[in-house]
Amino acid sequence: MTPPSGDSRAFTLIEILVACAVGAILLVALTSIVGQSLTISKRSNNVLLANNAASAAVELVARDIESLAASAKPYEYLHVAKENVDGVTDVARLLMLSYSGFYATNAPDYGQVRAISYRLLHQDPINPTGTRNIYGLYRSIAPSGNTFSNYLGQTNLAAPFGSLATSLDDFLVGNVIDFQIRVYPDGNQPPANASGNAVQPVRLSGNSAQIQGTPHTGAPLRWAEVSLTILEDRDNAVSRFESGELGLEEARSKYGFRLSRRVPVRAPIF
Repeated sequence: MTPPSGDSRAFTLIEILVACAVGAILLVALTSIVGQSLTISKRSNNVLLANNAASAAVELVARDIESLAASAKPYEYLHVAKENVDGVTDVARLLMLSYSGFYATNAPDYGQVRAISYRLLHQDPINPTGTRNIYGLYRSIAPSGNTFSNYLGQTNLAAPFGSLATSLDDFLVGNVIDFQIRVYPDGNQPPANASGNAVQPVRLSGNSAQIQGTPHTGAPLRWAEVSLTILEDRDNAVSRFESGELGLEEARSKYGFRLSRRVPVRAPIF
């Protein structure tokens, strides 16, 4: 057997320790990268789910507006009021009479009319007595049995809707920091109920419209635009906003994601 040459030797203890140290550093770095990737992926999924839920809510509001129970008779079928909700100011509360499904161009069945309320609230969406409050959009529907007697034919929808309770089952989407309804005489004109950046209340009844209590004498209102702004949970924006560290305007400009949908306003047909 040929003896090993004088240049052949095994790894020294120091070399083994250095290799182990380098391997540990690489493992820590890899673990950190994987952890950050999982965090980013989870955050992206949460944002995507929130945006999808907000999109579905906007589509639901738009569908209800498209199905307005518009009538030439002198009763109110759409009422947009303004509310302040725990620091979120001048958001819309939408009250309307809408049909539950397709109907022909002749006089529809009054039994299909639904009294619907959309409202932004700041409360726990899971526990009625809980303290984990978030801003959320709620959709409440009056019982079908008293819609005809209590809501249809009213000259002011705010009165009967005042007794309509909002339940946890009415919750649509959370982290909503703005909800607005704009109405347009024409697609190329500015909103008829906008004054600067503020959106004013609007009421539709019969063949007339009122903007902030004043009769609208311009062109007929042909379009309604639903807009909803959700607070994306980046940089702990949601918790910072809830604690008061992040102001409303900064939250809207830096972390707000706005969705909107414009739909035609149904002309009175009966």
